[in-house]
Order: sequence, then C-alpha cells, then structure tokens
Amino acid sequence: MAHDYMQQIARINLEIERSKISREKSLLVLNKGFFIYLMVLFVAIMGLVNNLISAQFINMIIVLGIIMLLVGIMPYMLTIVKEEKRIQELIDKIDKQK
Repeated sequence: MAHDYMQQIARINLEIERSKISREKSLLVLNKGFFIYLMVLFVAIMGLVNNLISAQFINMIIVLGIIMLLVGIMPYMLTIVKEEKRIQELIDKIDKQK
C-alpha cells in the first residue's frame, strides 16, 4: 500500500515537471513572437518617421506583425488549456477515490 502511494506521488511529480517543461517551451515561443512583433513595429515607425516606407507597406508590415504575435500566443494558450484540463481530471480522480 505504501509502495503504491509512493509511486503515485512520484508519477504526479513527474507529470508536474513535464507540465513545467511544456509551459516553458510555449513561453519561449510567446516571448519570441512578442519580440518579433515589437521589432516589426519599431521598423514600421522608423520607416514612417524617416519617410523610407510607404503607408501601404507599413500597413502590411503591421498586419504581419500582428499575425506573428498571434502565432506566438497560440502555443501558450493551447498549453495552458491542456494543463487546466489535466489538473481538473486529476482532481476529479482524487475526489472519486475518497
């Protein structure tokens, strides 16, 4: 009985670590997407201020920057939703055992 309990604790700890790694990976993608978005805005503003880029090209750059930001956000959001679902399943499983 105690051995099974220790195995369950070890399994839960490993699942927590796997969840942390997955969250960190998706957070890295989010950070890179946000950085690219900021750089795109910076280039657009510098081009506008110095009259190097036409207004149509600036609009296109900004739309592409927003798309990059959304692409960066999606993996993070999917990971968080998946983790929330898994945590709720574990809570329900523990409640059923009581």
